[in-house]
Amino acid sequence: RTTGNRQQHIGYNHIMENLDIDMQNIDMGVSIMDMETLLPKQESKDRATKPLKKSRRSRSCCEVFLYTVLFVIGLTTTVAVALGIWGYKVMGREVIRFTVTTPLSFESADIMDEDDCNVEKERAELFFDMLVAGQEPIEDLSFSAATINGCFIAYSDYLRGNMFVSLEEKDLSVKMSLPAYFLPNGNHRYFVAEAELNLGSTTFSTRLDTLTPVEGISSPTVLAKFDTHQYEDEEFDFKVQYGKFLNWYVPQDYIEQRENIMDYLYEDPEIAPILSGVQGLSINHDMITIHVRRSGDEVNDKTENNGMGRRMTNYYGIMKSASSSSIQRFIGF
Repeated sequence: RTTGNRQQHIGYNHIMENLDIDMQNIDMGVSIMDMETLLPKQESKDRATKPLKKSRRSRSCCEVFLYTVLFVIGLTTTVAVALGIWGYKVMGREVIRFTVTTPLSFESADIMDEDDCNVEKERAELFFDMLVAGQEPIEDLSFSAATINGCFIAYSDYLRGNMFVSLEEKDLSVKMSLPAYFLPNGNHRYFVAEAELNLGSTTFSTRLDTLTPVEGISSPTVLAKFDTHQYEDEEFDFKVQYGKFLNWYVPQDYIEQRENIMDYLYEDPEIAPILSGVQGLSINHDMITIHVRRSGDEVNDKTENNGMGRRMTNYYGIMKSASSSSIQRFIGF
């Protein structure tokens, strides 16, 4: 019996040991399965988090760019406003410096009839339109001081009562009392000055000076003198002899270069045809005249029929090439 019990006990222990081994194997299997199941989840988690990091990085770059743009816009706006305020104040001080509160009174001019004034304006428009088109105007363009004051100035909302023109032999004088209401600090202030133009045989000069001295500015305010000449190719030559603007003077070395300042105007496609079609400018007997450069024989008025025939031919040529209504109204068609 004792031997049987011992064998039974040994068998029982053997069974228990096998059970422990199986349990360990089961635990190891479970651990291996857990690792296998966990590893893919970790990889998928890592893969899922990578796009999130990239999205956050892109969002951060966009925010930096947006803030930079807003900063640049804000800085530019601030600088522009500051410069505008500074420029407004500087201009306001200069307006007060060059203007006065008391306007200049002028002698009254005879106001031309409005229809007659329109004819004069259209005549001037026709003259310059023909020069620009490369055509030769019928006659020289002349205006008297009465026409300038009673038409061109009297029918200008800004110049009426604020400017007066006088013509003498070879001299043109302009007195002005121009309102400065559209400028900073210019309300009820006026630029009061007198300008002169003198036509000599070989010289041309212009001068402008305020009637009230300007602090810090030597008189005159503007002064320019030119030597004039006309070449064989009929181009004008203006060379500076002397020049002054406020307190600035034309450098002597530039004057010594004897540069023709008209060269810049002849390079302008709109101004060059006008200069090429003009022979000169004269002031005689209270009349200022722009003389036309004649390419061929001038109109001969010795016989009335011949003169009228040539005029009608020229008018017909103008009407064929011109399309502006002002020219048609001026001619009378």
